[in-house]
Amino acid sequence: RVLAERRAEATVSRPGSEAAQEEVCRAIALHLQARHPAAFALEAGAVRGPEGEELSPLDLDAAAALVEEDLVVMRDAGGEGVWTMEAASVCFSFAGAAERAGAPLGGLHGAVPGYASDLGRPMDRLFRGLHPARPLWRSNWSLQFDASRVPDENARRPPAGELVARLEGGGAFLRAEYQTLRKFPVTGCVLFTILTRVDPLDDQLEGSPAAARLAASIRGLSPGMLEYKALDDDAFRAALLAHLDRISP
Repeated sequence: RVLAERRAEATVSRPGSEAAQEEVCRAIALHLQARHPAAFALEAGAVRGPEGEELSPLDLDAAAALVEEDLVVMRDAGGEGVWTMEAASVCFSFAGAAERAGAPLGGLHGAVPGYASDLGRPMDRLFRGLHPARPLWRSNWSLQFDASRVPDENARRPPAGELVARLEGGGAFLRAEYQTLRKFPVTGCVLFTILTRVDPLDDQLEGSPAAARLAASIRGLSPGMLEYKALDDDAFRAALLAHLDRISP
């Protein structure tokens, strides 16, 4: 539904990325076919889905229709180690994908505190060192106050003075992103996938060691990262940490 409503904003397909999109789509279709042969089939120029629908051409739109994850294809189009966003289908993990078409890694992560000074070069090295046989994964988190996966929750967030009451009333949600990076052998593109989950904070963490881990993570955040994660309000952060300590096992 989100993609249908915001396709122009949420999708990217730059000229020259067609072969990379097809390689990604074929790989996803083959993965699904191997695990669910009755539901998926890769045919000559199309993918057959679980309801018998045919998705073609074999591009990122077709790939995105097969899986729940947001998909971003990065390419070193000039062969100079500058990875840019060449194709994307992004509903939940970030807004305005179309505006970022062709942006390099630094442009995509410019809002992350310390990226330019501390993380940019390591990330460039990581992309150069990716191997098709060794995909990578990581997770990320944030806190929000509604159950929607649509991005930019900060624009919908209650005033700071209401946050503690919302937290204590069970109105806080944990937003988790599960991300992978995989390099493809033929075109050399890198596929970035993001699976977004939003669940009530207490449902996810009460009685779990993850509550203490999250509290430790928050206590270790820099001032810039606290602001980036909208946790820079001292009163709310103190209440959140006390709450996490209380629900930890």
